[in-house]
Amino acid sequence: VYERTGSATATSTLFVAEMLVGMVLASVGGGLADRYDRRTVLLVSYVARAVIVLLVAALSPLLAVMAFGVLARSIGQLDNPSFDALIPNLADGDLQQVIGARRFTQSASILIGPAIGGIAVAAIGSRATLGWATVCFVAALASLLTYRHIPGSMPRRDTAGAGAELGDRLLSFGHVVDG
Repeated sequence: VYERTGSATATSTLFVAEMLVGMVLASVGGGLADRYDRRTVLLVSYVARAVIVLLVAALSPLLAVMAFGVLARSIGQLDNPSFDALIPNLADGDLQQVIGARRFTQSASILIGPAIGGIAVAAIGSRATLGWATVCFVAALASLLTYRHIPGSMPRRDTAGAGAELGDRLLSFGHVVDG
């Protein structure tokens, strides 16, 4: 966005929009983690984000780039609860240390990720940087595909929503997160 607009304000506005949409969708992601196979949620998320980032690299209109940027970040928030729920199954040793390392990595990526992205865009250009991001999503997807032993889901906390309509399910996501 900065490369195309030269505006730090437009760049920051996009970052804030990504964070706000992500915060809203994180609670929906918790419901997905409780209701669906967590490994599948991760796989679908990584495929979707790889495609979206590739589209952003191919597109020219600024509004499309911004919309897809927000969408890619939002999908990441949808899959975070599924990833977090899998940690106890993947942790060797002290679970608290593993969770602490995950949180540190997430915080560091939010704080320094944009700076690294800016340096990459300045060094190799926006399309090449987005191409590299796509390669990273595909590598993460390939890695995840090798983990067949990961239990996909845990017993449901709320089995009452099995036959519910979509609206009822969306409303119940908040109850799952609260409960």
